[in-house]
Amino acid sequence: SSGRLRAAQILFAFKPGASDAQKMALKQRADSVYKAIIGGADFKTLAATFSDDNISYQTGGEMMEFGVGKYDPVFEKTAFALSKDNDVAQPIETSFGYHIIKRLELKPALKSIEVTRDRDALRQQVYQSDRMEYARRTQNTKIKQQLGYKKAVYNDALLWRATDSILRNRPLPANAALTANTVLFTFKDKKFTVKDWQEYLTIVKGAKVNLSKETIFDDFVNQKLFDYYRDHLVDYNPDFAFQVEEFREGNLLFEVMQRKIWDKAAADSAGLKKYYEQQKEKYKWEASADAVIFTFVSAELAEKMRPKIEADWKLWVKYAEDSDGQLQADSSRFELSQIPVPDRTNFQPGLLTAITKNENDNSVSYTYIIKLYPAGEQRDFRAARGFVINDYQTELEKTWLAELKK
Repeated sequence: SSGRLRAAQILFAFKPGASDAQKMALKQRADSVYKAIIGGADFKTLAATFSDDNISYQTGGEMMEFGVGKYDPVFEKTAFALSKDNDVAQPIETSFGYHIIKRLELKPALKSIEVTRDRDALRQQVYQSDRMEYARRTQNTKIKQQLGYKKAVYNDALLWRATDSILRNRPLPANAALTANTVLFTFKDKKFTVKDWQEYLTIVKGAKVNLSKETIFDDFVNQKLFDYYRDHLVDYNPDFAFQVEEFREGNLLFEVMQRKIWDKAAADSAGLKKYYEQQKEKYKWEASADAVIFTFVSAELAEKMRPKIEADWKLWVKYAEDSDGQLQADSSRFELSQIPVPDRTNFQPGLLTAITKNENDNSVSYTYIIKLYPAGEQRDFRAARGFVINDYQTELEKTWLAELKK
């Protein structure tokens, strides 16, 4: 077993029915963000800004801990292949879109049933220890004081007699001094009656057969207190209140930024094209090539496939589809600096480059060069769109912040 992984991602999601051109633009955007990360940009900030994962973007891209079998196999294979914490994988494609994955922590798999039993026994031992019991009592006393807990006036003997009847599934004894509506305790604006006690006992009596009635009643009181305290934690824990307020303000700021800047920039086609026309000189190609980048899970597979690819590289889609996830292939126009090759490679049309090992995982790549282009050629709007959106967002943000200062 591979264990369990804590990871973060930035997702560039495909829209339903996305065209090849739209997917290519998304790929270029993912590549740009990946280059920014490798260049030292903060992953959490980029996740909050760019990720289409509506859950994890709020936590800097961090996902729930997962094991094998929960997500897309390509996603999992890439995530678990990262060799150390904080490594970031190159963008990968799944049916959902393009993902940039960062490893946060790998938790090794438990080795045996005995280890699982030992862990559970230790956990139970700690939970039942004197120190834990003391900590629970101290916490309960503190919560009682904070919430103003008061025991009501009633006849204890009548309560225990009624409790015996409840535990034996009998009706409550008829007694005017203790009815279903008799109040047992209060705190804040809450009152808890014999009826509440009866409902609690009905639920838990099977699990508490070896406990005294007094102990079960204490558990009942403490649960009601703790439930209220948890639901009103902001009122009783200043540190937590500050964190919640900070979170709310951060979320509010994010929503405003999302609406006024990021979404607007991505959706404002006319504004983007106008900005592109005004700033065309910024969007030039470096020396580049039409190429297909092949990425394999192992050097052995890469060498085995080399003769086939040299014989007919145009079948690159079929090679990838027939590989059962062992080969990924990406065809586009790439700047030569984006192509994974050994130093001092002499690029020529028809070249299938030497194998290079990818730094972030154990995969290997080589590239088939179809056509070369000199540096300085103008990127058309489609090819520049990812860069234009980023720059346009920056302009909108500057304008918005200037308006706020007025």
